[in-house]
Amino acid sequence: MEFTNEFVVPAAPEEAWALLTDVPRIAPCMPGASVTPKDDGSYEGTVTVKVGPIKVSYGGTAAFRERDADKRRMVLDAGGSESSGKGSAEAVVTVDLVADGSDKTRVLVGTQLRITGKVAQFGRSAMADVGARIIGQFATNLEGLLTREQPAGAPGQQTPAAAAPAAAATADVPSAGSELNALAFVWPIARRYAPTAGAFVGGVLATWLVTRLRGRPAPAAPALPVGQP
Repeated sequence: MEFTNEFVVPAAPEEAWALLTDVPRIAPCMPGASVTPKDDGSYEGTVTVKVGPIKVSYGGTAAFRERDADKRRMVLDAGGSESSGKGSAEAVVTVDLVADGSDKTRVLVGTQLRITGKVAQFGRSAMADVGARIIGQFATNLEGLLTREQPAGAPGQQTPAAAAPAAAATADVPSAGSELNALAFVWPIARRYAPTAGAFVGGVLATWLVTRLRGRPAPAAPALPVGQP
């Protein structure tokens, strides 16, 4: 299956590129996730999601096939599987950054995804809808992060001095409440497909997460409940 998504980051392309390749800075925008670099240059990621009484953990690995700062283009090979189950997912993710005016960047995401196991019963339409909504919430969290880091008296810009404490700013990322909103929309689907809903959401989050795997290990955020029956 192939999916295309896009969102806008309220920052110039250079700053947006730095943001999207700085995992410690942006990982807290995604609930239940952790990232660890490996010695061979690849990365490991995990994500835990709770859907009502169902709690599912996914583990995945990723490696950059291409990462060109001049062209502002990333191509990533990624794969993940359930920690306790037979479901799996493989993806090739292409991310392009395009200037959108003088102080905004449009991020274009193309995903070639292959899924095995029970998760496949959701179908392309449901997966595309869930992925688009998660990306939309992720973009909102990124915008909030940039707003908090924006120096006083310089709207829309971030000075080098302000960028220095970026790692510390990860402690002030979107609250658990805003992260929960990124998942709440899946509950109607979860009620219809309760046995595999957690696995599906975990797979989508893992696929999106590994498009940003770079840098130091990021702290894991707690798993958040989507809803109750």
